[in-house]
Amino acid sequence: MLSVMELFIIVALHLLMTVQSSEAPNMKVSPDVLRESNSVHLNCESPADVTVFQCHFYANGEKYKDIKLSSSCDLSLTGAEVLLWTGLKSPVSLHINCYYTVNMNGMSKPSDHSPPVTLTILDALIKPIMTVDDSASMISISCEIRMSVRTDVTCNLYTEDGPLRHRRHSQRTQSGEHHCLFYISLSEIFTHKQTVNRHLSCDYSVRTDPEMNLISPRSDLFTIRGFPQAVLRVSSSVIRHTDTVQMNCMNRENQKMDTCYFTVDGMESNTKESRSCHLSLTESDIIHWSGGQRSTVIITCYYTVFKSQVLVPSPHSDPVTLAVWKLFKAVLTSSSSVITHTDTVQMNCTNRENLKMDSCFFIIDKSRMQEERSCQLSLTGYDIIHWSGGQRSSVIITCFYSGQSHGFESSPHSDPVTVTVQISTSTTAAQTTTTTTVRTTSVGSSAVIIPHHTKGTTTDHTTV
Repeated sequence: MLSVMELFIIVALHLLMTVQSSEAPNMKVSPDVLRESNSVHLNCESPADVTVFQCHFYANGEKYKDIKLSSSCDLSLTGAEVLLWTGLKSPVSLHINCYYTVNMNGMSKPSDHSPPVTLTILDALIKPIMTVDDSASMISISCEIRMSVRTDVTCNLYTEDGPLRHRRHSQRTQSGEHHCLFYISLSEIFTHKQTVNRHLSCDYSVRTDPEMNLISPRSDLFTIRGFPQAVLRVSSSVIRHTDTVQMNCMNRENQKMDTCYFTVDGMESNTKESRSCHLSLTESDIIHWSGGQRSTVIITCYYTVFKSQVLVPSPHSDPVTLAVWKLFKAVLTSSSSVITHTDTVQMNCTNRENLKMDSCFFIIDKSRMQEERSCQLSLTGYDIIHWSGGQRSSVIITCFYSGQSHGFESSPHSDPVTVTVQISTSTTAAQTTTTTTVRTTSVGSSAVIIPHHTKGTTTDHTTV
């Protein structure tokens, strides 16, 4: 006959074998990251061929404390209710396990326990802490998230101009906290269009459901000091035909400069390089440099410095405007190209750049020049016939302009304009003949013959 102890051992072994034969459930949570005001669905999924009596849920390994029961093996709780259940505070990540029980021979027998599933509850995210090491050519930036949560965290990096094109997924430290590491070159932080100093910050985001991200506050700003702004000096703001302008690119803090670059009208593709940071240019050099399209050009400069074997540009200098006294071709217009001998034609000398003209000069048939400070000339038909010597009924006129503001230089001549005087066919030119009147004056033995032009055919000789 079996002793009581032997019976106890047999029963215990039977129960142990029964429990071990019960397959562990699968613990599911949805979503696995939520806010306190949102709900989470917990499901303890048992094998399909098992008739479950009841499911047991517990948190953070507390198998025998604060267990929640569900005959349907489903639980729906808000984030706040989960915190109240576990006695924890947001933000927090916790493990949820479950097991189920079955009735066997009138006894409730538990299954194996499910593997833990992580549930994260977040509400107000804390501000990250940013540290920067800019002693090398690549700037090392760490965005530290002092929050022990088990979820994916994405970090973003910013300057004062907005986000940089850098995103990082966080890594977890041994303490369970998160941090993101960024490596950025100096040339990405500093460009010659930026200010002297750059201000960096970071934040992070956590996806709380498929359609919403929870974003943290920004970290405190970290300032990376750049180089002093370039300063452009020019010897003159006006350059004429025979002049040379001296340009110097410098800075106000005696920063050592490796190379200087001069740009015209903001065209980065049209840059002049100088290791001496000095340029000497004539008017024709500048006109060629700017494409010859403007009478004024805007010039800026910047310099580069070697830092950790990398060329880093300075901020651009303030722009300097340089006036180029390129005299553009004169333009001659007339109110009419054909007039009668009693009409008047108006001639105007201008230029297409609206440059100031102190005086204009009208050239008639390449032989007669007339100056007009108003740059306007009025001609009658009689004037044209007279200037042509009565030989032609048309004249060819051109003009040019000049002035003290242009160093008394003359502009290129305008294209020629022809003005024609219509002569009536009924008009008969009077025939002109020459009569010579000879007056002889006795002065000693000398005589002077004076020709006298009169109409007619008579020659009169008068002896005195």
